Amino acid sequence: MLNEDRIRLMTDMAVFESEEGKEKLKIAGYFKMDYIGFKMLSNFIWVVIGYCLLLMLYGIVNFNELLDGLTVDKLIHLGKVAAILLLILVVVYGIIIAVVFSIKHKRAVNDVREYYAKLRRLDRMYRQENKDMSLSRTLVDWEDTER
Repeated sequence: MLNEDRIRLMTDMAVFESEEGKEKLKIAGYFKMDYIGFKMLSNFIWVVIGYCLLLMLYGIVNFNELLDGLTVDKLIHLGKVAAILLLILVVVYGIIIAVVFSIKHKRAVNDVREYYAKLRRLDRMYRQENKDMSLSRTLVDWEDTER
């Protein structure tokens, strides 16, 4: 016998599993701070690499202006400015990353909880159906023995 509620529930679960479910199950498997820390570390590395590439590109484009009147003091000053800009960029970007991935983790955990609730509901449906079937078999067996 087809149960429309069970079919709808199984379809919803299949859609979740095939689309974003794999990623969300993986995210929800991490503790929140571990997930955020890992994402911040990986993004920190990419920010530093990108910043260094942009700094080198700026140096190549403005090579002649940088070499005109270059002294040790000017070189130290440029290094300090570059380090301060990198620090500001990393802090601001780190805050943004922490907020974004905190929200992403929270949503993934909520979606996975909803998925598991659907699994429990489906399990209850199957158990109820099996219970009803065994009860009907018992009644049929009882009727057969009375004849």
